[in-house]
Amino acid sequence: MPSEIVLGYENNKTMYRHRVAIREYLKVNDFDKNARHLAALAVHESAKVMDNPADLINVAIGELIKQRYELPGFYTLDRLVRRIRHLVNQKIFNFVINRLEQEYIEYINSLLDSIRPKGLPLLIISSSYPSVQLAIISMIYLYTSLGWKH
Repeated sequence: MPSEIVLGYENNKTMYRHRVAIREYLKVNDFDKNARHLAALAVHESAKVMDNPADLINVAIGELIKQRYELPGFYTLDRLVRRIRHLVNQKIFNFVINRLEQEYIEYINSLLDSIRPKGLPLLIISSSYPSVQLAIISMIYLYTSLGWKH
């Protein structure tokens, strides 16, 4: 490209008019609260059966495209997915934990006690690391469903 051609706009109003014209031409809507809500609902439903953030971001993108919304920046979708994924995982974790008998909880705590670094409270481990939560849920499943005994 010749060096005398300068990219950009001298006037911001021109840039905004061009954005509006492009959206009208492509028949897409601006990313707004309604779009965020639609993406959040789709991610929430999908997070119940999938856990990979990239997959959940793809779900959000697919829903926004289906509903003819302009796509936001990656960081916006990443934050949305991380927040909703955390809420759904926490709900599943609490659902399982609240149905355990105290005997099982004490046994699982003793297993985790043997692997955690000295001085690090169990609560920090289980609430901060989804992989540890998944391991706990897996242990609970094996213990209760397969009849494992301690």
